[in-house]
Order: sequence, then C-alpha cells, then structure tokens
Amino acid sequence: MRARSYRTARLVVLCLGALLLMSCSAAMSGLEVASIEIKAPPEKVFNYVSDPANWKGTYEPIKSVSNIQGQGLGQTFDWTTEWKNIRGQGHAVVTVFEPNRKFVAESTCGKTITYILTPTPDGTKLTLSVRHAEELPVGGKPVKQYVLKELRKSFDNMLSNVKTAVEK
Repeated sequence: MRARSYRTARLVVLCLGALLLMSCSAAMSGLEVASIEIKAPPEKVFNYVSDPANWKGTYEPIKSVSNIQGQGLGQTFDWTTEWKNIRGQGHAVVTVFEPNRKFVAESTCGKTITYILTPTPDGTKLTLSVRHAEELPVGGKPVKQYVLKELRKSFDNMLSNVKTAVEK
C-alpha cells in the first residue's frame, strides 16, 4: 500500500511538472510544427500574426500582451499566460521580420515562435513552429507524450483561431 501511494505521489509530481511546461516555467527541447491553409492573401495573414496584440485572442493560454514597444524588427512586448491554473509571464523580442513571409519572436523563457507564410493558389499556407530551448525537467515517456499531445492540440487550435479571424 505504501509503495502504491509513493507511485501515485510521484505521478502527480510528474504531471505537475508537465503542466508547468505550458506556462513557460519549463520547456521541452525540440521543434513543434503545425500548419493550416487560410483563404486570405499573405499580406492580411502576416499583418494579423505579426501583431502581438492579436495573440491574446488567438492562443487561449495568453491572458494578456502588454508594453508593446516599436514595430517590426526589434519590437518588444510582455505577455502573461495561464494554463490549468498555472501562471507564467515573460518578455519577447521580434528577431526576424520579413513582411508577408516570416515572423520570429524570441521569448525570455527560451521559446522561439516562428510563423512562415507561403502563398498558395487559394490564399496562404501558415506554418507555426515553436522551438523550446530546454529539456523538460521531468522524466518519463508517458509525461512527454501527454505534453506533446497537449502542445499539438493548442497549436492546431491557435492556427484555427488565426484562420477564423483572418477569413472574416
């Protein structure tokens, strides 16, 4: 019985560590990629995704974007997140700004968010990639699989929200 309680407590600790990942308190190394077709020209899509003020309505865990300074390359902004009652905050800087093609923001938590836009006959293919600088600080394949599954769902949802907003 005591061993069972220990295993349960350990699993709870591992899952809490995984939840921290979503708020940028922890991260997983590697690159996560998602893409979507949007029936709008690259200019319209780029203008939307390159404006951090739009991120709050696009990515559910983002609760606020503030202190937006400048435009284009070198722009900076602060953000706060909340996911599963875990809060995070950070600061980001735009490191690549190629109008209608590519937008990159690097965050203080070690995440690099990249949007790549590719013209298509019907509009734009928008690809989102998120690179995490650090390894998840908890072990176990089931935990990583859970976190990857949740990340994939959140990125797909994020792109779906961009599509809905831009195609209005």
